Amino acid sequence: MDFINKLAPFAIKHGQASGVLPSLILAQSILESAWGKSDLAVNANNLFGIKKGSGWDGPVYTKSTAEQRPDGEVYYINADFRKYESYEGSVIDLCHKYTHGTGWESFNRYAAVLDQTDYRKAIQAVKDAGYATDVNYPVKLNDLIERYDLTKYDKESGSMKKPIIMLDAGHGGRDPGAIGHGIQEKDIVLDLTLRVGKLLSAMGADVRYTRTRDVFLLLSERAMAANQHKVDVFVSLHINSFHDPNSNGFESYIHDSINGGRTAAIQNVIHSKVSAVYASVGVRDRGQKKANLQVLRQTVMPAVLLEYGFISNANEAALLKDSAFIDRLVKATAEGIAEVMGLSKLSKEGKYKMNPEDANKIIAYLGASWNIAPDKASKDEFNRLANELRKASNQPTQ
Repeated sequence: MDFINKLAPFAIKHGQASGVLPSLILAQSILESAWGKSDLAVNANNLFGIKKGSGWDGPVYTKSTAEQRPDGEVYYINADFRKYESYEGSVIDLCHKYTHGTGWESFNRYAAVLDQTDYRKAIQAVKDAGYATDVNYPVKLNDLIERYDLTKYDKESGSMKKPIIMLDAGHGGRDPGAIGHGIQEKDIVLDLTLRVGKLLSAMGADVRYTRTRDVFLLLSERAMAANQHKVDVFVSLHINSFHDPNSNGFESYIHDSINGGRTAAIQNVIHSKVSAVYASVGVRDRGQKKANLQVLRQTVMPAVLLEYGFISNANEAALLKDSAFIDRLVKATAEGIAEVMGLSKLSKEGKYKMNPEDANKIIAYLGASWNIAPDKASKDEFNRLANELRKASNQPTQ
Protein backbone atom coordinates (compact mmCIF):
# COMPACT_ATOMS: atom_id res chain seq x y z
CA MET A 1 0.00 0.00 0.00
CA ASP A 2 3.03 2.30 0.33
CA PHE A 3 3.18 2.42 -3.46
CA ILE A 4 -0.47 3.54 -3.69
CA ASN A 5 0.01 6.14 -0.96
CA LYS A 6 3.03 7.54 -2.74
CA LEU A 7 1.29 7.72 -6.10
CA ALA A 8 -2.26 8.73 -5.11
CA PRO A 9 -1.62 12.51 -4.77
CA PHE A 10 -0.27 12.63 -8.33
CA ALA A 11 -3.12 10.50 -9.69
CA ILE A 12 -5.72 12.75 -8.04
CA LYS A 13 -4.02 16.00 -9.03
CA HIS A 14 -3.37 15.23 -12.69
CA GLY A 15 -6.34 12.95 -13.16
CA GLN A 16 -8.67 15.73 -12.09
CA ALA A 17 -6.93 18.21 -14.41
CA SER A 18 -7.11 15.85 -17.39
CA GLY A 19 -10.49 14.22 -16.87
CA VAL A 20 -8.94 10.80 -16.19
CA LEU A 21 -10.16 8.77 -13.21
CA PRO A 22 -7.45 8.46 -10.53
CA SER A 23 -8.55 4.86 -9.95
CA LEU A 24 -7.65 4.03 -13.56
CA ILE A 25 -4.24 5.71 -13.27
CA LEU A 26 -3.47 3.85 -10.04
CA ALA A 27 -4.58 0.46 -11.39
CA GLN A 28 -2.50 0.91 -14.53
CA SER A 29 0.50 1.95 -12.44
CA ILE A 30 0.23 -1.16 -10.25
CA LEU A 31 -0.24 -3.51 -13.17
CA GLU A 32 2.36 -2.09 -15.55
CA SER A 33 5.11 -1.40 -13.01
CA ALA A 34 4.56 -4.46 -10.79
CA TRP A 35 3.88 -2.23 -7.79
CA GLY A 36 6.83 0.00 -8.66
CA LYS A 37 9.28 -2.90 -8.79
CA SER A 38 9.80 -3.21 -12.55
CA ASP A 39 13.15 -2.37 -14.07
CA LEU A 40 11.77 0.83 -15.64
CA ALA A 41 10.03 1.92 -12.44
CA VAL A 42 13.11 1.36 -10.27
CA ASN A 43 15.68 2.87 -12.61
CA ALA A 44 13.67 5.50 -14.49
CA ASN A 45 10.48 6.19 -12.46
CA ASN A 46 8.75 5.14 -15.69
CA LEU A 47 5.55 3.38 -14.66
CA PHE A 48 3.91 2.93 -18.06
CA GLY A 49 6.74 1.89 -20.38
CA ILE A 50 6.65 5.16 -22.31
CA LYS A 51 9.46 5.25 -24.87
CA LYS A 52 11.56 8.31 -25.63
CA GLY A 53 9.73 9.39 -28.78
CA SER A 54 10.63 12.32 -31.01
CA GLY A 55 9.29 15.00 -28.66
CA TRP A 56 11.43 14.08 -25.64
CA ASP A 57 14.81 15.74 -24.98
CA GLY A 58 15.11 14.72 -21.33
CA PRO A 59 17.17 11.84 -19.90
CA VAL A 60 16.59 8.31 -21.13
CA TYR A 61 17.04 4.80 -19.79
CA THR A 62 18.12 2.19 -22.30
CA LYS A 63 17.06 -1.40 -21.89
CA SER A 64 16.54 -4.52 -23.95
CA THR A 65 12.95 -4.98 -25.05
CA ALA A 66 11.11 -7.63 -27.05
CA GLU A 67 9.70 -6.84 -30.48
CA GLN A 68 7.73 -9.07 -32.85
CA ARG A 69 8.01 -9.43 -36.62
CA PRO A 70 4.88 -9.85 -38.81
CA ASP A 71 5.52 -13.59 -39.00
CA GLY A 72 5.41 -13.84 -35.20
CA GLU A 73 9.16 -14.16 -34.61
CA VAL A 74 10.25 -12.45 -31.39
CA TYR A 75 13.53 -10.54 -31.34
CA TYR A 76 15.20 -8.11 -28.92
CA ILE A 77 16.50 -4.59 -29.39
CA ASN A 78 17.89 -1.89 -27.12
CA ALA A 79 15.26 0.83 -26.77
CA ASP A 80 15.34 4.24 -25.10
CA PHE A 81 12.64 4.96 -22.51
CA ARG A 82 11.83 8.24 -20.81
CA LYS A 83 13.47 8.72 -17.43
CA TYR A 84 11.74 10.89 -14.83
CA GLU A 85 12.85 12.55 -11.59
CA SER A 86 9.80 11.14 -9.84
CA TYR A 87 6.59 9.21 -10.45
CA GLU A 88 4.79 12.50 -11.06
CA GLY A 89 6.44 13.02 -14.45
CA SER A 90 5.27 9.58 -15.53
CA VAL A 91 1.67 10.31 -14.46
CA ILE A 92 1.73 13.65 -16.32
CA ASP A 93 2.82 11.90 -19.50
CA LEU A 94 0.13 9.22 -19.23
CA CYS A 95 -2.58 11.88 -18.77
CA HIS A 96 -1.14 13.83 -21.68
CA LYS A 97 -1.39 10.71 -23.84
CA TYR A 98 -5.08 10.35 -22.95
CA THR A 99 -5.88 14.03 -23.58
CA HIS A 100 -3.82 14.44 -26.76
CA GLY A 101 -3.71 11.00 -28.36
CA THR A 102 -0.70 9.35 -29.95
CA GLY A 103 0.60 12.50 -31.62
CA TRP A 104 0.97 10.81 -34.99
CA GLU A 105 -2.75 10.41 -35.67
CA SER A 106 -5.12 13.17 -36.74
CA PHE A 107 -7.61 12.16 -34.03
CA ASN A 108 -7.44 11.24 -30.34
CA ARG A 109 -8.11 7.52 -30.05
CA TYR A 110 -8.34 7.89 -26.26
CA ALA A 111 -11.05 10.58 -26.22
CA ALA A 112 -13.64 8.17 -24.75
CA VAL A 113 -11.42 7.65 -21.69
CA LEU A 114 -11.91 11.27 -20.66
CA ASP A 115 -14.59 12.57 -18.29
CA GLN A 116 -15.86 9.12 -17.33
CA THR A 117 -17.40 8.69 -13.89
CA ASP A 118 -17.62 4.89 -14.06
CA TYR A 119 -14.24 3.13 -13.92
CA ARG A 120 -15.63 0.17 -15.87
CA LYS A 121 -16.51 2.40 -18.80
CA ALA A 122 -13.10 4.08 -18.60
CA ILE A 123 -11.37 0.69 -18.70
CA GLN A 124 -13.49 -0.37 -21.67
CA ALA A 125 -12.52 2.83 -23.49
CA VAL A 126 -8.83 2.07 -22.84
CA LYS A 127 -9.34 -1.42 -24.28
CA ASP A 128 -11.29 -0.17 -27.31
CA ALA A 129 -8.51 2.31 -28.08
CA GLY A 130 -6.02 -0.55 -28.34
CA TYR A 131 -3.86 0.58 -25.42
CA ALA A 132 -2.72 -2.96 -24.56
CA THR A 133 -2.49 -6.23 -26.49
CA ASP A 134 -3.18 -8.38 -23.40
CA VAL A 135 -6.77 -9.59 -23.79
CA ASN A 136 -7.04 -9.86 -20.00
CA TYR A 137 -5.86 -6.28 -19.41
CA PRO A 138 -9.38 -4.91 -18.62
CA VAL A 139 -10.12 -7.79 -16.23
CA LYS A 140 -6.86 -7.19 -14.38
CA LEU A 141 -7.56 -3.46 -14.02
CA ASN A 142 -11.09 -4.10 -12.77
CA ASP A 143 -9.76 -6.56 -10.20
CA LEU A 144 -7.14 -4.13 -8.90
CA ILE A 145 -9.61 -1.26 -8.58
CA GLU A 146 -12.13 -3.36 -6.68
CA ARG A 147 -9.67 -5.29 -4.53
CA TYR A 148 -7.88 -2.17 -3.27
CA ASP A 149 -10.93 0.15 -3.25
CA LEU A 150 -9.21 2.57 -5.63
CA THR A 151 -12.49 4.38 -6.41
CA LYS A 152 -12.13 6.20 -3.10
CA TYR A 153 -9.45 8.30 -4.79
CA ASP A 154 -11.95 9.33 -7.46
CA LYS A 155 -14.07 10.82 -4.67
CA GLU A 156 -11.10 12.76 -3.33
CA SER A 157 -10.70 14.66 -6.61
CA GLY A 158 -11.27 18.33 -5.95
CA SER A 159 -10.22 18.16 -2.30
CA MET A 160 -6.57 18.98 -2.99
CA LYS A 161 -4.93 22.21 -1.82
CA LYS A 162 -5.20 25.07 -4.27
CA PRO A 163 -2.00 25.33 -6.32
CA ILE A 164 -0.18 28.66 -6.06
CA ILE A 165 0.84 29.99 -9.46
CA MET A 166 2.95 33.09 -10.04
CA LEU A 167 2.64 34.83 -13.40
CA ASP A 168 5.39 37.21 -14.41
CA ALA A 169 4.70 39.87 -17.05
CA GLY A 170 8.14 40.68 -18.43
CA HIS A 171 9.69 44.16 -18.40
CA GLY A 172 7.55 47.17 -17.38
CA GLY A 173 7.92 50.80 -16.37
CA ARG A 174 11.09 52.35 -17.77
CA ASP A 175 11.91 49.04 -19.49
CA PRO A 176 9.55 48.63 -22.47
CA GLY A 177 11.12 45.37 -23.59
CA ALA A 178 10.97 44.72 -27.31
CA ILE A 179 9.39 47.44 -29.50
CA GLY A 180 8.10 47.08 -33.02
CA HIS A 181 5.25 47.83 -35.39
CA GLY A 182 3.61 50.27 -33.01
CA ILE A 183 3.45 48.02 -29.94
CA GLN A 184 5.59 47.40 -26.86
CA GLU A 185 6.36 44.06 -25.25
CA LYS A 186 5.63 45.28 -21.72
CA ASP A 187 2.04 46.21 -22.63
CA ILE A 188 1.18 43.05 -24.56
CA VAL A 189 2.55 40.64 -21.94
CA LEU A 190 0.84 42.49 -19.08
CA ASP A 191 -2.52 42.09 -20.85
CA LEU A 192 -1.78 38.40 -21.52
CA THR A 193 -0.71 37.82 -17.93
CA LEU A 194 -3.74 39.39 -16.29
CA ARG A 195 -6.14 37.54 -18.57
CA VAL A 196 -4.42 34.18 -18.06
CA GLY A 197 -4.52 34.83 -14.34
CA LYS A 198 -8.27 35.53 -14.38
CA LEU A 199 -8.94 32.22 -16.10
CA LEU A 200 -6.73 30.30 -13.68
CA SER A 201 -8.40 32.00 -10.70
CA ALA A 202 -11.79 31.00 -12.08
CA MET A 203 -10.50 27.43 -12.27
CA GLY A 204 -9.58 27.43 -8.59
CA ALA A 205 -5.93 28.47 -8.52
CA ASP A 206 -4.33 30.88 -6.09
CA VAL A 207 -2.74 33.24 -8.62
CA ARG A 208 0.00 35.72 -7.70
CA TYR A 209 1.62 38.30 -9.98
CA THR A 210 5.00 39.98 -10.07
CA ARG A 211 3.27 43.07 -11.48
CA THR A 212 -0.30 44.05 -12.30
CA ARG A 213 0.49 47.51 -13.68
CA ASP A 214 3.19 49.32 -15.64
CA VAL A 215 6.05 49.30 -13.12
CA PHE A 216 9.73 48.39 -13.33
CA LEU A 217 11.05 45.40 -11.39
CA LEU A 218 14.52 43.93 -11.25
CA LEU A 219 14.84 40.33 -12.38
CA SER A 220 16.06 39.42 -8.91
CA GLU A 221 12.92 40.98 -7.39
CA ARG A 222 10.72 38.80 -9.59
CA ALA A 223 12.50 35.61 -8.56
CA MET A 224 12.54 36.71 -4.91
CA ALA A 225 8.78 37.31 -4.96
CA ALA A 226 8.16 33.80 -6.27
CA ASN A 227 10.43 32.26 -3.64
CA GLN A 228 8.94 34.28 -0.79
CA HIS A 229 5.38 33.35 -1.78
CA LYS A 230 6.44 29.67 -1.97
CA VAL A 231 4.57 29.25 -5.23
CA ASP A 232 4.21 25.89 -6.96
CA VAL A 233 5.11 27.11 -10.44
CA PHE A 234 6.49 30.32 -11.97
CA VAL A 235 5.60 31.29 -15.56
CA SER A 236 7.22 34.33 -17.19
CA LEU A 237 5.62 35.84 -20.31
CA HIS A 238 7.67 37.61 -22.99
CA ILE A 239 7.81 38.51 -26.69
CA ASN A 240 10.88 38.00 -28.86
CA SER A 241 12.69 40.43 -31.16
CA PHE A 242 15.63 40.24 -33.55
CA HIS A 243 17.38 42.52 -36.05
CA ASP A 244 16.34 40.17 -38.85
CA PRO A 245 12.64 40.94 -39.54
CA ASN A 246 12.19 37.42 -40.92
CA SER A 247 12.92 35.77 -37.56
CA ASN A 248 9.75 34.10 -36.40
CA GLY A 249 8.14 31.49 -34.18
CA PHE A 250 7.12 30.56 -30.65
CA GLU A 251 9.57 29.09 -28.14
CA SER A 252 9.79 28.31 -24.44
CA TYR A 253 12.63 28.02 -21.95
CA ILE A 254 13.58 26.26 -18.73
CA HIS A 255 16.91 26.58 -16.97
CA ASP A 256 19.81 24.82 -18.65
CA SER A 257 20.59 22.82 -15.51
CA ILE A 258 17.24 21.00 -15.79
CA ASN A 259 17.48 17.50 -17.22
CA GLY A 260 13.99 16.06 -17.47
CA GLY A 261 11.74 15.83 -14.42
CA ARG A 262 8.70 17.86 -13.47
CA THR A 263 9.93 21.20 -14.82
CA ALA A 264 10.51 19.67 -18.25
CA ALA A 265 7.11 17.99 -18.12
CA ILE A 266 5.43 21.30 -17.27
CA GLN A 267 7.27 23.02 -20.12
CA ASN A 268 6.22 20.27 -22.51
CA VAL A 269 2.50 20.53 -21.74
CA ILE A 270 2.30 24.35 -21.79
CA HIS A 271 4.45 24.53 -24.91
CA SER A 272 2.33 22.01 -26.80
CA LYS A 273 -0.87 23.94 -26.03
CA VAL A 274 0.48 27.32 -27.16
CA SER A 275 2.48 26.04 -30.14
CA ALA A 276 -0.69 24.40 -31.47
CA VAL A 277 -2.35 27.84 -31.63
CA TYR A 278 0.60 29.24 -33.56
CA ALA A 279 0.72 26.21 -35.85
CA SER A 280 -2.93 26.80 -36.80
CA VAL A 281 -1.95 30.15 -38.36
CA GLY A 282 1.25 28.89 -39.98
CA VAL A 283 3.75 30.13 -37.40
CA ARG A 284 6.58 27.71 -36.75
CA ASP A 285 7.50 26.08 -33.47
CA ARG A 286 11.05 27.07 -32.52
CA GLY A 287 11.08 24.37 -29.87
CA GLN A 288 11.47 23.77 -26.16
CA LYS A 289 14.80 25.25 -25.13
CA LYS A 290 17.08 25.74 -22.16
CA ALA A 291 19.02 28.84 -21.10
CA ASN A 292 20.74 30.33 -18.07
CA LEU A 293 18.16 33.11 -17.67
CA GLN A 294 18.09 34.87 -14.30
CA VAL A 295 14.42 34.35 -13.44
CA LEU A 296 14.82 30.65 -14.25
CA ARG A 297 18.11 30.35 -12.36
CA GLN A 298 17.07 32.12 -9.17
CA THR A 299 13.62 30.58 -8.67
CA VAL A 300 13.50 27.45 -6.52
CA MET A 301 10.27 25.99 -7.97
CA PRO A 302 9.56 24.76 -11.53
CA ALA A 303 9.88 27.81 -13.79
CA VAL A 304 9.07 28.28 -17.47
CA LEU A 305 9.59 31.32 -19.71
CA LEU A 306 7.41 31.75 -22.82
CA GLU A 307 8.33 33.84 -25.89
CA TYR A 308 5.14 34.64 -27.82
CA GLY A 309 6.57 35.19 -31.31
CA PHE A 310 8.61 38.10 -32.68
CA ILE A 311 7.46 41.69 -32.37
CA SER A 312 10.06 42.51 -35.05
CA ASN A 313 8.21 40.28 -37.53
CA ALA A 314 5.36 42.14 -39.24
CA ASN A 315 3.08 39.10 -39.44
CA GLU A 316 3.57 38.10 -35.81
CA ALA A 317 3.19 41.68 -34.59
CA ALA A 318 -0.14 41.78 -36.43
CA LEU A 319 -1.21 38.63 -34.60
CA LEU A 320 -0.36 40.30 -31.28
CA LYS A 321 -2.75 43.13 -32.24
CA ASP A 322 -5.53 40.66 -33.13
CA SER A 323 -7.90 40.35 -30.15
CA ALA A 324 -9.29 37.01 -31.35
CA PHE A 325 -5.80 35.55 -31.61
CA ILE A 326 -4.86 36.90 -28.18
CA ASP A 327 -7.98 35.22 -26.79
CA ARG A 328 -6.71 31.90 -28.15
CA LEU A 329 -3.23 32.43 -26.66
CA VAL A 330 -4.75 33.25 -23.27
CA LYS A 331 -6.94 30.15 -23.32
CA ALA A 332 -4.10 27.86 -24.47
CA THR A 333 -1.68 29.18 -21.87
CA ALA A 334 -4.21 28.85 -19.06
CA GLU A 335 -5.18 25.34 -20.16
CA GLY A 336 -1.54 24.25 -20.26
CA ILE A 337 -0.84 25.53 -16.76
CA ALA A 338 -4.14 24.08 -15.53
CA GLU A 339 -3.35 20.64 -16.91
CA VAL A 340 -0.09 20.32 -15.01
CA MET A 341 -1.39 21.94 -11.81
CA GLY A 342 -4.49 19.81 -11.30
CA LEU A 343 -7.10 22.45 -12.07
CA SER A 344 -10.59 22.11 -13.55
CA LYS A 345 -10.86 21.60 -17.28
CA LEU A 346 -12.83 23.57 -19.81
CA SER A 347 -16.27 22.18 -20.47
CA LYS A 348 -17.13 20.97 -23.98
CA GLU A 349 -18.81 24.33 -24.59
CA GLY A 350 -15.52 26.09 -23.93
CA LYS A 351 -16.64 27.70 -20.67
CA TYR A 352 -15.08 27.12 -17.30
CA LYS A 353 -17.28 25.31 -14.80
CA MET A 354 -17.12 26.23 -11.13
CA ASN A 355 -19.31 26.11 -8.09
CA PRO A 356 -21.16 29.25 -6.91
CA GLU A 357 -19.25 29.42 -3.60
CA ASP A 358 -15.87 29.68 -5.33
CA ALA A 359 -17.24 32.15 -7.88
CA ASN A 360 -18.60 34.44 -5.17
CA LYS A 361 -15.31 34.33 -3.25
CA ILE A 362 -13.45 35.49 -6.36
CA ILE A 363 -16.04 38.21 -7.03
CA ALA A 364 -15.67 39.47 -3.47
CA TYR A 365 -11.87 39.42 -3.76
CA LEU A 366 -11.93 41.36 -7.03
CA GLY A 367 -14.54 43.75 -5.71
CA ALA A 368 -12.33 44.81 -2.81
CA SER A 369 -10.01 46.54 -5.27
CA TRP A 370 -12.17 47.25 -8.32
CA ASN A 371 -15.08 48.87 -6.44
CA ILE A 372 -12.88 51.61 -5.00
CA ALA A 373 -11.63 52.53 -8.48
CA PRO A 374 -12.58 56.16 -9.23
CA ASP A 375 -13.26 55.78 -12.96
CA LYS A 376 -16.35 54.29 -14.56
CA ALA A 377 -14.32 52.14 -16.95
CA SER A 378 -12.77 50.23 -14.05
CA LYS A 379 -16.14 49.66 -12.44
CA ASP A 380 -17.57 48.46 -15.74
CA GLU A 381 -14.68 46.02 -16.14
CA PHE A 382 -15.31 44.61 -12.67
CA ASN A 383 -19.01 44.15 -13.43
CA ARG A 384 -18.18 42.37 -16.69
CA LEU A 385 -15.76 39.96 -14.96
CA ALA A 386 -18.19 39.35 -12.11
CA ASN A 387 -20.97 38.43 -14.54
CA GLU A 388 -18.63 36.06 -16.42
CA LEU A 389 -17.97 34.28 -13.12
CA ARG A 390 -21.69 34.14 -12.34
CA LYS A 391 -22.35 32.59 -15.74
CA ALA A 392 -19.58 30.04 -15.23
CA SER A 393 -21.22 28.97 -11.96
CA ASN A 394 -24.80 28.98 -13.31
CA GLN A 395 -25.85 32.05 -11.31
CA PRO A 396 -27.99 34.92 -12.63
CA THR A 397 -26.08 37.96 -13.86
CA GLN A 398 -26.58 41.44 -12.43
